[in-house]
Amino acid sequence: MFRVLLCALIVSATAGSGATRQAEPWVNVETETGQVRLGFLPMDEPYAPGVMHRVVEVFKTPDVVDKSGRVISALKFYGWKVGDKTTVVVLVDVPVEGAANQLYPYESPQLRTVELSRYTLGAAAVQKIEALGTSLTRILRMTTR
Repeated sequence: MFRVLLCALIVSATAGSGATRQAEPWVNVETETGQVRLGFLPMDEPYAPGVMHRVVEVFKTPDVVDKSGRVISALKFYGWKVGDKTTVVVLVDVPVEGAANQLYPYESPQLRTVELSRYTLGAAAVQKIEALGTSLTRILRMTTR
């Protein structure tokens, strides 16, 4: 009987305290057909050079290029919350100056990470990553979890 009473008190206290979990913003990175490739929880801290990306998509083919024709070996994403908005930075691994414009293995010294684009997204926003060439389509979709 004591155990039942104790359980009832715990459930009642938890329900009355407003201890409900709020949905957190979540960023999905999708293909043009809506297939989720990556997803991540935005951070509280803004992006700065040297800050670790949240997720990465590594390519195995040299036909993924940006609009200027640079071969992209990897796409990286970082996001952070500011109020009810989320800012997402799209980063790419491209050849360093003087290196051949080709695909390199992930984390090769022949690669450098550069910012490709930046988007500020509200709840339920959908944003196509415009700076990619026509060989690849990626879409950012704000959801909650």
